[in-house]
Amino acid sequence: MCLLQFLRGCVCVGKKDGGDLVVGLKHRGFEGIKMSRNPFELLKISSNRSSVRLHALRRRRSHHHHHGRRHHSLDVSEPLRAASDYIMPLMLGTPPQRLEVFMDTGSDLVWVPCSASSSKRSSFECIMCEGLDIPTFSQYDSHSTRNESCGTDSCSAIHNSDNLNDLCIMAGCLFDTVDMEPCQNPCPPFYYAYGDGSLKGDLIRDKLTVHLAKGGTRKITNFTFGCARISLGEAVGVAGFGRGILPFPAQLGEVGSRGFSYCLVSHRFDDKLSVSSPLLFGDSAIPKQGKVHYTPMINNFKHPYFYYLGLEGISIGGHWLKVPSSLTTFDSEGNGGLIIDSGTTFTMLPETLHRKVLNKLKSSIQYIRSLEFEEASGLDLCYKFPTAKGPPMLPSFIFHFKHNATITLTPDNYMFIIPDSDEDATTSTSTASASVGCLIMSSSGDEVYGPAAVLGNYQQQNLHVVYDLEKQRVGFQSKTCYPVAH
Repeated sequence: MCLLQFLRGCVCVGKKDGGDLVVGLKHRGFEGIKMSRNPFELLKISSNRSSVRLHALRRRRSHHHHHGRRHHSLDVSEPLRAASDYIMPLMLGTPPQRLEVFMDTGSDLVWVPCSASSSKRSSFECIMCEGLDIPTFSQYDSHSTRNESCGTDSCSAIHNSDNLNDLCIMAGCLFDTVDMEPCQNPCPPFYYAYGDGSLKGDLIRDKLTVHLAKGGTRKITNFTFGCARISLGEAVGVAGFGRGILPFPAQLGEVGSRGFSYCLVSHRFDDKLSVSSPLLFGDSAIPKQGKVHYTPMINNFKHPYFYYLGLEGISIGGHWLKVPSSLTTFDSEGNGGLIIDSGTTFTMLPETLHRKVLNKLKSSIQYIRSLEFEEASGLDLCYKFPTAKGPPMLPSFIFHFKHNATITLTPDNYMFIIPDSDEDATTSTSTASASVGCLIMSSSGDEVYGPAAVLGNYQQQNLHVVYDLEKQRVGFQSKTCYPVAH
């Protein structure tokens, strides 16, 4: 029963697992983009968007204040539509209303487009979203919606303020009583800025519905999320999975506090892929069997919402590449480190390390470079592989993290290989004698500002990625998540 609901894109709860949840994630990276079916054009766009997202994640730090009221902006993180993304369903309100949102481990807020009137699309304004049919959550049609009050931890978190009285004064509470009794005025509207978009909204509470494995439903009350009234270029909501009290896992109670995990289906940038990737919560999210390589989450006092990991080295074909110290330590401003991110496609490494990777691959791969495909895709390294000789012989590629945790990438996890039946990116003719493979990694630059590196979702495909929140660690387990649907 739960498996059937999972394949239909529902949120399921298994009774035998003590209320654990299973969510179906579906890939959506290039929907609505008008282009040819040229795969190298998709790669070029995805590479550029990964760079934009990293830039926005780095900008986020300049808007994060740890003391006092945030004057003009919330944390900055790049919209998920700017990369290759995974969507999940949310069932909100009474009766439940179904909306799809992007799942993002790099942000710390759940929000959806909202309408306060009976006309579901009349009161949400999305600038630069012309021609899009935007589903919204209608507060008017939910009998359980209420505003979050100004004196709550959630209101404090959305405004990043450690002074609740300050927020309540902003909300219109009486100055002479705010210190003596709780004020229930609504939390002030918030402004949330992304890399190339933004939104303004209200913080509200409502019911989240999940489906039981053996029939029926369970309600999670007091689920807190942002209700967007106006946005700039943001037509789809986001389920933040970062650290803090507002992200999706933190609001699931005990089942969410244990941790979550996912196993991303290999998609080859194909938005027509109909299968789902499992996203698990609770005990079932933490494997009891099989070898899982765990590395500790590293706390960054300046940026506590990201999942930082300590990358100690990379080995290619058995040859060890030393990584810069900025990947294992932070400076006094919190710059440095590697974050694992579900919303960035390409893994991005500091320029000096990226050059070492390129040089070692060049010396290890005994195939002919494809300079024309490198130019067509904008990527750093492409090769022609003769199909008549079977799968290409490529060197091993291993990430080494703290506590001896490793990720061993298969060639499919670091090379995007275009079969010989696909069209030639430069001549639009069939390439019968060779396929082409390009490295799906890029440079993050050498400036140490914000995160120094990102582990992208392309390198996370066909891995069981485990976020053990109780033990503050991230684990990796090699696993075929699902056969690629062609």
